[in-house]
Amino acid sequence: MIKVRMIGAAILGSGLFAVGAAEAVDDKIFPGAVCQANSSAGVYQSDGSLRNSSSNLFFATCALTRDNVSNLTGLSDLEVAVTPGSDVVGCYALSLTRFGSSVKTVYKERTGSQGLIDFGSTVNAGQVYGTYVLYCGIGASGPIHSIRTSEY
Repeated sequence: MIKVRMIGAAILGSGLFAVGAAEAVDDKIFPGAVCQANSSAGVYQSDGSLRNSSSNLFFATCALTRDNVSNLTGLSDLEVAVTPGSDVVGCYALSLTRFGSSVKTVYKERTGSQGLIDFGSTVNAGQVYGTYVLYCGIGASGPIHSIRTSEY
């Protein structure tokens, strides 16, 4: 019995188990190629990105993994890496119920140079067993390179 207590105290004292630590954030990175285009004309996947080789606007739907199914506070961060070129890349981030009703919808866009559409923590609502979806409009030659989510 004494050995067990000493081992337990040594483990706790070593910091291997932090008691009362803040809740961890769960980060995920997805390649843009996980998104599905609503049209195949001029849309292709290359280097993990979803790209548009045409001069036409197309829309893409990106399902985002959610593994904290009881989380009611949504995403702590959402970023979409894009290169808009001469057009705008605009995205809606949606938090949905498990039956597809909207809990929260946020729109952000980027023009010009390569960079991030940064939603920050604006998608801050969720429902038990709900889902997260990204819906983006992509202009001529504009790729979605990657998507980063952080879930509480």
